[in-house]
Amino acid sequence: MTYDGDYNAKQRFTKIFDKEQSNNDKNTKLKANDKLKASGKAAAFEDLRTALEQFTNEVEGTDSVGKYPDRFVEFAKAEYDGILKSNLILPSHTNVGPTMIYLSYTNPFTRPAFPTGSSQYRLFGAKMVPQLMTREQFDAEKALFNDDVNKPAKY
Repeated sequence: MTYDGDYNAKQRFTKIFDKEQSNNDKNTKLKANDKLKASGKAAAFEDLRTALEQFTNEVEGTDSVGKYPDRFVEFAKAEYDGILKSNLILPSHTNVGPTMIYLSYTNPFTRPAFPTGSSQYRLFGAKMVPQLMTREQFDAEKALFNDDVNKPAKY
């Protein structure tokens, strides 16, 4: 996610921003490139430029930390800033556990779900329902599911 980093082929930040040349400053300074300036939209991208510049400098500065616990803490701070402060990184997973009601003709308590998202292609063991569940039906299925979770079968 950094400027001209590993994800440049996806993000393409180098198509709208150029790196300013600096003699002795280690921090990355970005500026709108000529194409962006000519389009008249450089001001609209100013927030993105600032956030990207700040995040790039934070990650590159953290990359020089040598001790592992300190390094992990610094990368966690950078990730926090990238996700919550600047919205540069959008989480690519959504929790879709069986406790969340959604519109589907599958019983959500028989559908495979994982802590980091759901597998929409693997429906082995999922049971179909003839109509969308009402809230009462959902609550009844949830009670059965919780009972099974809290009292697992002994083998």
